[in-house]
Amino acid sequence: MAGNGERVTPAEETAFFTASMQVAATLVGLLFVAVSLRPETVMADKKQRAVAQGAFIALVNGFFLSMGGALPGGELGWTAIVVGSLSFLNTLALARDLRPVDFAKVSFLRSALLLLASAGIYGSEIVNGILIERAGSGSSAVASILNTLFSIYAIGILRSWQLLGAPTASVLHGLLTAVDAPREDAGSPSAWVKDQSEAGERSGPN
Repeated sequence: MAGNGERVTPAEETAFFTASMQVAATLVGLLFVAVSLRPETVMADKKQRAVAQGAFIALVNGFFLSMGGALPGGELGWTAIVVGSLSFLNTLALARDLRPVDFAKVSFLRSALLLLASAGIYGSEIVNGILIERAGSGSSAVASILNTLFSIYAIGILRSWQLLGAPTASVLHGLLTAVDAPREDAGSPSAWVKDQSEAGERSGPN
């Protein structure tokens, strides 16, 4: 219950939280399966371990947040505050261990952006939990929690996708790759040699 004595989670949203809790439990189980298939690789590699921890934090957060909204008399506001705080602190711990020397430039930038996005999402979760406790079920923060839940799942699924080693074909990845790609000055000797070589190939004997 919230401070005004009203039930925190609207009845029409209880079914959504129930389904979300089942989805989160399934995703957490699949994450454990993915790690168990190659535990030595995941646990020995610092990058892979950080990716697995980030996915686990997000999916467990979604599970307990959904549980707080699905259970009769569940404290959605306090659940969001507690779970969001724990996830935020764990994300900061992951960021503390993030060092550029352990990653390629693109991987480091991508990991840093994901950690920053995760911290922002968990911070929003904490704020919405406080607003729910103050305003009760009539607060728009309940609707904001639903949007936060989608964002949490997006982070968890993206992290799991990285853990499986699948390619991340996205606009962000393309931009980061472009930033990391070496640039050749048009007036540099290497660029001149390259141009002359290509010109020679085009004007070769027919």
